[in-house]
Amino acid sequence: MQNCSRCPRTPVRDVTGPNMNVAEVTLRNAVDGILVGRFGPTWHQDAAFRQQTLSADGLATLDKAMQKAGANALRDQVIAMLTFDFWSNLFRPEYGALWRTTVNIAFPHLKHGETRREIQNLVRPINAFRNRVAHDEPVLDMNVTDIHAKIVRLVELRCAETAAWMKHHSTLGAVVRSRPRTEMVRRQILLPQSWIRRSCRSSRKWSSTL
Repeated sequence: MQNCSRCPRTPVRDVTGPNMNVAEVTLRNAVDGILVGRFGPTWHQDAAFRQQTLSADGLATLDKAMQKAGANALRDQVIAMLTFDFWSNLFRPEYGALWRTTVNIAFPHLKHGETRREIQNLVRPINAFRNRVAHDEPVLDMNVTDIHAKIVRLVELRCAETAAWMKHHSTLGAVVRSRPRTEMVRRQILLPQSWIRRSCRSSRKWSSTL
């Protein structure tokens, strides 16, 4: 949520951060398992994955992560350098072939008939929210409760027990209920500014009579 000098800092990052971290680890573990099964334990170096599966942007992101991890880095070290963008983008339509027979392995609690699209519909808004929070951008216009529900749902599709733990310990509801309301923000920010303008006009009028 956007902060102002008159409003207490709303700890959206503090509240969503731990659950976001759980979601990111869950997503990358799910994807990593599928990539290992299809391309081997060094999938990040596999020619078929790099040249035939990844898009140009995906390959550039992977190469950047490998460079950061250093020469001869292990797969786990490369994974640690990859962004949520990389993992979430692997569920775009152009990667449909990768998930046609594997998405239910990565996310065993998907219902019959649900596909890669269900995962993409979860990770896309989660990623957008994550980027805003990471860059300290306002999230007042986003439905934080819905985003949190998507985070929990993503984890639930892979591990119901972990998702239940997240819901039990979440304090997001209390934070959302205590957020500044629009009218409150208007009174705290806009009215003092108008008062200052009136005060300035009055001061000029008073000084002109001296």
